[in-house]
Amino acid sequence: MACNPTSLCSASVCATLCTNGQQACTVGDGGICTNLQNDNEHCGACTTACAPLQVCATGMCQGGCPPNEIGCLPDGGGAPYCANDKSDNQNCGACGSVCGPEQVCAGGMCASNCVGGQTLCTPDAGQYFCASTGTDNANCGSCGNQCDPLQVCAGGVCANTCLSTQVECYPDAGTSIDGGPPQPYCADVKNDNENCGSCGYACPSNLPLCSGGICVSLG
Repeated sequence: MACNPTSLCSASVCATLCTNGQQACTVGDGGICTNLQNDNEHCGACTTACAPLQVCATGMCQGGCPPNEIGCLPDGGGAPYCANDKSDNQNCGACGSVCGPEQVCAGGMCASNCVGGQTLCTPDAGQYFCASTGTDNANCGSCGNQCDPLQVCAGGVCANTCLSTQVECYPDAGTSIDGGPPQPYCADVKNDNENCGSCGYACPSNLPLCSGGICVSLG
């Protein structure tokens, strides 16, 4: 009988050597001692691993990405990160799915054109991207036109209030461009693919176009 690295053999019985507060867990052909209250790879139970960008606290996986974003792990190692798989050219539809140099990520799919209601933008450096220039605080009226803090983009113009056809939305998490609290923004929930029917509801990849406040297919 062979005892794993966390045990010793005493009277033909493997006795654990883990200290108080730790749990012996089997890993491969061996074992480890760990605290299930704060181990991201063994959180609450030996077989429970927290998702990227989550941490183990009091035996439960907590935290994570903001709404409408997914947690990703780089293939070659490195820190985990959040990505909007509906519009991120480097993570389109899934982590690590990169669109071609002449494509943009629209509704979670790489395409040569943006979906209805969006404008194709070319940054000073990097890949193309799609923007709703009527409501996007970072691309208001035109690509790259950033509204001032506490302003919102309404009908393609930076203003202090939304148009009558729009509603004012507040992000659940994140920071603004200058590192402060997240900026409010205006959205026409009848045709905004990222706020369809209500603030923060992004149309899924199989129904990427917002029409009349309902997500529909492109076909």
